[in-house]
Amino acid sequence: MKPIILALFTFASATLSLADCAGNGMYFWPRGGVVSQNPVFMIEGYANDQGIVRNLNSTYPVYLKSGDEIIKLVVKETCEGQFYMTQAILVPAEKLTAGKEYELIIENVPDYLNPLQTWNAEESTYEPVRWNVIAGEDTTPPTWTQKPDEAKKTLVHYGCGPAVYVHFSFAAYDESPLLLRTTVTNPEKGTSTVYYLDASDLTTVAVGHGMCSGAFVVDDANDYTVTFDLVDGSGNVKIWDYDPIKFTKPTDLNSSSH
Repeated sequence: MKPIILALFTFASATLSLADCAGNGMYFWPRGGVVSQNPVFMIEGYANDQGIVRNLNSTYPVYLKSGDEIIKLVVKETCEGQFYMTQAILVPAEKLTAGKEYELIIENVPDYLNPLQTWNAEESTYEPVRWNVIAGEDTTPPTWTQKPDEAKKTLVHYGCGPAVYVHFSFAAYDESPLLLRTTVTNPEKGTSTVYYLDASDLTTVAVGHGMCSGAFVVDDANDYTVTFDLVDGSGNVKIWDYDPIKFTKPTDLNSSSH
């Protein structure tokens, strides 16, 4: 099976007042199209679609469907980003059947999201959001082979606002895709924000926000700290057991051009 990039950005008339930014968007993880029998899923909503993610299984029932079989997805955690992003971490209510293909269903979504579709970059077509299940349950936590270290800062000014990121290099091992449960603390304000970042490339992760959206605002104070918990495609966790990493905000003087 060719890998499917599970990303959906729907451009529709928006009530959100962000010039040159879309008003809607949804993203689904894992991206590979293949999961174990005990997977974890992430559904992320941008801008106006944040309300869907916040109300999964109340206003918007969510489940997997394969033929006549329906398996409910249970929301384990909901994370609010700092800049128009909200995500939910979900697990199936029962073990998935090996060899089956399951399609993601969210009921009562607006017409522009019905049916849910995802862009297959290799085929240049839209396809249903679905995963094939391979035999076996994964119960082994991922491991660090190189703990994250700051690699660079980037600050790029766009017409609608800046893209501000601190990039961390790392290396980790697992047989499934990885998320980083990232906690950024602003000591000046005494606040912390938790958000899951896709770490599937196993080399770098960017902490911050783009022109229109992002998980973290890292440009409204001078100093921050960050920790990363490793989470694999079955929800196994390697808890961060090092000191928090200190970093400063990107500026025009300390940032790389890209």
